[in-house]
Amino acid sequence: MKHTDTHSSLSQQFWQWLLQYKSYGFSLLSKKKKSLSFQNREWVPGNALRGKKIIQNDITFDHQSFRVQDIFSMIEGTLAPHSEALTYLHSFGFLRDLLAVPENSARKFARQIIENWIIYHQSTFSNHWTSKAWDIEIVAIRLYSLIIFHQELINTSSDQFKDIIENEIDRNFRFLRRHWSFEKENLNLFWCLSSLLIAYSNGYDKYVYHHEILANLHLFRKKINLIILNDGMIYLRDTSLQVYVVQNLIEVRTALLNWVNRLNQKKKSKANQKIVDQLNDLMNYIQKKIDSMTNIIRLMRHGDGSLTHLAIQHTVWKGLNFSPSSDQIDSILSMSLSDSSRPLTRAPYGGLERLTNKKSVVIVNTNMAEDETKKVMPIYTNRDEVEDFEGEKSLEVLNFDWSLGSIRIIENAEIILQMPNGEWIDAIDKSVSLLKIKRHFQENKSVCFFELESSIQQLSFTLQKLLMLDSDKLLFKARETFQLNFNCIIGLKFKLNPLCRLRKLHDNICIEFSEKAAKEGFNLSYPNTLNSSFLQNHRPHHKEPLTWIFRSSGEDQKEFFNDNAHPEIILLKSIAKKKQTSIQWSFEIE
Repeated sequence: MKHTDTHSSLSQQFWQWLLQYKSYGFSLLSKKKKSLSFQNREWVPGNALRGKKIIQNDITFDHQSFRVQDIFSMIEGTLAPHSEALTYLHSFGFLRDLLAVPENSARKFARQIIENWIIYHQSTFSNHWTSKAWDIEIVAIRLYSLIIFHQELINTSSDQFKDIIENEIDRNFRFLRRHWSFEKENLNLFWCLSSLLIAYSNGYDKYVYHHEILANLHLFRKKINLIILNDGMIYLRDTSLQVYVVQNLIEVRTALLNWVNRLNQKKKSKANQKIVDQLNDLMNYIQKKIDSMTNIIRLMRHGDGSLTHLAIQHTVWKGLNFSPSSDQIDSILSMSLSDSSRPLTRAPYGGLERLTNKKSVVIVNTNMAEDETKKVMPIYTNRDEVEDFEGEKSLEVLNFDWSLGSIRIIENAEIILQMPNGEWIDAIDKSVSLLKIKRHFQENKSVCFFELESSIQQLSFTLQKLLMLDSDKLLFKARETFQLNFNCIIGLKFKLNPLCRLRKLHDNICIEFSEKAAKEGFNLSYPNTLNSSFLQNHRPHHKEPLTWIFRSSGEDQKEFFNDNAHPEIILLKSIAKKKQTSIQWSFEIE
């Protein structure tokens, strides 16, 4: 069969050079309608609530609300662009959310946005080819979305719209196939190859050489291995990205299976059999990665169904998926076909520790996997030795969040300190030289001990943190011991749930949750439960708001603030050079 585009190095350089000219669009025109077979019947639903808001003329990015008219203005370039909004629009990320709404009006609105986008970007004689809309990773996700949601989009649509969609799919496939190999970033290459494989599985394999398909199957496996750490954490440690990549792998796995079934129905040939064998091998590999990544999702999940905020890195892909909803996470876990056993207790490469005791879940950040080559590995004293990694640690460590049932009580607890020059910094925002972790369970108490040795601007810093969950008393307490080789003021900062309010009660702090939080009640099941009753809350035994008492000792000063987006408690302590000093604190139900 005739090869549609030559992929030698010279031809790739030619297409890259041609991008700067307005006439490039003519080269994307298809001379002949392709015989494609769109077989995607299973895809992970998006956020239906967000989809309904879009239909109702409202979409929010970074707490900034946009009207639907603003969406079209951004597409047409008449409104100052918002980076996340443009990513969401140009990649057609809105399709997953809109099509999660079980109404034909959602499909109509999705088609309206697509038609407006195409009108502005389909000109064969335009200067859009170097704009954000044609960034290679954006093209990859747009092609992926158009193919995955093809059947939903054309359902009840006109024949004219069907032709428009298939022409747009072909145009994006041609563009991606010509230019993806110039990309160097592994994550972007993962998106590009995912989209190419999705296209192949829906009929484009008939229009490319077999050796190109085999090479891309091999390269896709290689890129998966590069972006996913050994324990299943995405190397950028972004919680939304973790969910998005698993979602992608689930849909690619389904597409590859459809592809295998289609090839098996054809007349046997050595070339096709070689592809089938490699597809089967790749599907098995993908399933193993899905298993490990969903285990990490379960580890990161709190009793309210959402994920920990500790690992969020705000990557360039933030506009694609926002924060995944509990329903989305449930769907992904159920479609993963992975074992639904209890969550892992630690991710040594991803750097998370999970401490549980019945209703309580504490997730601790134990290191940062900065990139593929720099990792800091904790030393676990109650398990076999793990491979040691050396490298710099650039973000927080030993900060944590805590939930009880379906209520997130602590959003983030971290350490700050005042340097000799008077500057306040995050004590944990520096390089880590050594981190030891030990944990045990006894007498209904889950205990985890951390010992951290760090350097801060060439000054040494040692922290010992002991966390304990007591299931009998609904008690969460800790002892934090510091030793530094310089004089400073240390601070423990607790950022609490925005639904609570703080007040002084004798020498302690009373934490009262609003009526809304109290009515939400407690979900006492483990957060990996996949049945539909997972998020059905149990009512509290008492009608009054849930009340906690925060007690502490060893600090010089205790402050609390209600006027921030998140109420905060801060404990301050002056620490003398080389003197070991401890602060103890606890949260206990009243």
